[in-house]
Amino acid sequence: MTDVTLRATKGSPLTHTEMDNNQVATRSGRKNMIIGGNFDTNPWQRGTSHTSVINGQYTADRFLWETIGTAVVDHHKIADSPSVAQAGFKASHMLRITVTTADAAVAATDKYSVLYKMEGYDWAQVAQNDFVISFWHKHTKTGTYCVAISSQPTPDRSYVAEYTQSVSDTWEKAEIKVTASPSAGTWNYTNGVGIQIKFSMGTGTNFHTTADAWNTGNFSSTSSQVNALDSTSNVCRLALIQVEEGIVATDFERRAVGEELALCQRYYSEMVSGPNAQAIGMVYRAASNLAGVGLDVPQPMRAVPTVAQSGAFNIHGNGSVIALTGTIATIQALNQHISFRKTATGIAASNAYVIVPSTDDGFTFEAEL
Repeated sequence: MTDVTLRATKGSPLTHTEMDNNQVATRSGRKNMIIGGNFDTNPWQRGTSHTSVINGQYTADRFLWETIGTAVVDHHKIADSPSVAQAGFKASHMLRITVTTADAAVAATDKYSVLYKMEGYDWAQVAQNDFVISFWHKHTKTGTYCVAISSQPTPDRSYVAEYTQSVSDTWEKAEIKVTASPSAGTWNYTNGVGIQIKFSMGTGTNFHTTADAWNTGNFSSTSSQVNALDSTSNVCRLALIQVEEGIVATDFERRAVGEELALCQRYYSEMVSGPNAQAIGMVYRAASNLAGVGLDVPQPMRAVPTVAQSGAFNIHGNGSVIALTGTIATIQALNQHISFRKTATGIAASNAYVIVPSTDDGFTFEAEL
């Protein structure tokens, strides 16, 4: 098939070749393989303001910060986005990365990037075919930035592409065509990490490579990547991130807020008690002084989650109030039902119990990639 030049003009007609190459992306009804790319889940489940973000920390739903170096940043959900004239619809929010401690000289081993981990099942829908990454950016520092795709679980294949921030603090759109991924290399096509997509803000020389080709190794940028962490005046912003099969970037796929949240909850969800410390689950006697807790999460999760709690918990039954203590153990998952065990000294075999946290306390369930 003949290749074509990418066009950003809204409403520009597609050729037959372009339509043939993009029709697959719309067959299933879910075009965009990125979850949370409009940063509009309300609120972000982990909160909308994150200061001094550490390496590997998730902030926006499905997005985390990769940092190796001395720079420190904050992440915020901000009500700013490309205009209707730019995006074609009323977008609402974006991810803002604000530098609070600068790194004036990025060392060879340093790297800073906003990172998205795509599940293998989603990656399989575009793998070994051409695909397009499109997004809006609004960075203070002008110049060349990079987006990198790397194979997983072993990052032995990488593709790096460049884009340009031409005008400081102005929304601009990037459309990056990525040629079909090779069959060689290490790839996950099931429920593990399929690929990592990195939006680089600064990268050391150890992670540099050439642009616009699949290379052997783990790379994050070209040597042209600017250092967007060199001043506390710098701010980087991302919005409307989309990955779709084909060779032409189409309009951003708009999904309902509830639908987007449900997709996010495959990887992370919270269960918090209401204002009157309402019961949130059933409890049974698993063994002497040991309670079995059963809770239902909003969506079936990618894998058996890690369960964490905040606050104090009691179980109530037949006039008894017993404190749940100790560590969470023996976690099991069946569809949307999560069960685990905790210490409950004095729990009776013949009683029925419910679990009641203190006001606004609860559990988190994490099955992130």
